[in-house]
Amino acid sequence: MPSGKYPPKKSVTARKERNRPGQSLKKQPYNRDKRVILLPKRVAAARYCTVPHTFVNMERKFSQEFVIQSPMVDFRKNLRAVSFMSMCQEMAYTGAERLGFGYSSLDRHHTAWVLARMNIRFNSLPQWQDTVTLTTWHKGMQGPFFLRDFELSDATGRIVVAATSSWVVIDSIDRHMLRSDHLTLMQDFSGPCESHAIEQPASKVVMPKGVPVDFVTEHTVQFSDIDFIGHTNNTRYLEWAIDCIPPKALEEYRVSEITINYNQESHWGDTVTLSHTAADNLHSIEGSSNGRQIFIAGIRLA
Repeated sequence: MPSGKYPPKKSVTARKERNRPGQSLKKQPYNRDKRVILLPKRVAAARYCTVPHTFVNMERKFSQEFVIQSPMVDFRKNLRAVSFMSMCQEMAYTGAERLGFGYSSLDRHHTAWVLARMNIRFNSLPQWQDTVTLTTWHKGMQGPFFLRDFELSDATGRIVVAATSSWVVIDSIDRHMLRSDHLTLMQDFSGPCESHAIEQPASKVVMPKGVPVDFVTEHTVQFSDIDFIGHTNNTRYLEWAIDCIPPKALEEYRVSEITINYNQESHWGDTVTLSHTAADNLHSIEGSSNGRQIFIAGIRLA
């Protein structure tokens, strides 16, 4: 049990009022024509969350312990980059939910969070059966993006992986991105945390000029690629991108940094063409479909 003083207990009536499902949302107007979402003004500031092994500190950083399992590692028994991204995706949902603007809150208004960009830097790689702690926090808005950072630390507290991500909100029916000024978010307990895992937001990725680009393969989006938002999950694109890197390079080096942009959706049955080029251990991979750039990734090996 956590130590320290706790706030005075409230009456049973007050607790029932506070915990009534959807109470604050029912009192908030929603104008679909203007795509305005007014989210609740207050969130219960529990020191420990209901998710097992998940906690929040006074800086509004959410942490969860993980044990690295065998499906999460590569042939060297190192944590896969795709596994780390999967952990981040789940923690992002958990962190946003605890602050009152998570999946369930947005889903009531037919909207959803979508990852737009991510930059990951690997200082070292945890291995199979290691215990690690993933921490995430909301950093506020910049232009059209909502920023969220992540840090993965080992059992000694040393940060082994740092990441920053940029998210947008889409209308889950017509699939259009909603402008950030059409979203009113709470600014009290859920306000942005000012610290950085990586100070600069994930950058725009472009294919390098003057370097030949090679066709690698075509991938038809399958049932197993689709997530509950109804499109190809972001982790699948990273998996396809890494598989485009020549095996010899992956055997000799390890992934040290990834920047990936998600520019368009792909859906079940779409054919995505994958292209690759490399210069100075920076591998650039593009996925396109019907003349649209679906994603582009820059993966540095070291």
